[in-house]
Amino acid sequence: KVVDEESNVVPSGTPGELCVRGYSAMVGYWEDKEKTAEMIDDRRWLKTGDQFILDKDGYGRIVGRIKDMINRAGENIFPKEIEDLLYTHPDILEAHVIGLAHERLGEEVCACVKVQDGAELTLEAIS
Repeated sequence: KVVDEESNVVPSGTPGELCVRGYSAMVGYWEDKEKTAEMIDDRRWLKTGDQFILDKDGYGRIVGRIKDMINRAGENIFPKEIEDLLYTHPDILEAHVIGLAHERLGEEVCACVKVQDGAELTLEAIS
C-alpha cells in the first residue's frame, strides 16, 4: 500500500510511502521495540522509506526516498555517495541506489545502472 505522512492510503497517482508486508518482511529490530514500532505498524505493514506512485492499473514505481539514507545492519549508507562513485565509470549513463527490505540486515543496498549501448560492464570493473 502507499500512504501519506499520517498513514492514510493515498489515491492512485499520488506519491506516498510504500509499505509492504508478507513472509519476507522483517519481524522487527533485535531488542529494540521502539525502532520496530517506528517502522512496522500494528497490522505488520513495514515502512520502506521509498517514495512510490501506484497507478490506477496497480503498477507502481519508486520516485525517490523519504529518507536519503540506507541503514544496513546499523551502518548508515548514503545512496548519493554510491551513485556519485558509479558515475565516475565512463560506461555508466544512469545510476540509482536504493535500500531493499532485508530480514536480517534491516535494509540491503541495491544499485541499478544503465550502461552505454554495446558496453559490457562487470562487477569487477566497478568494484
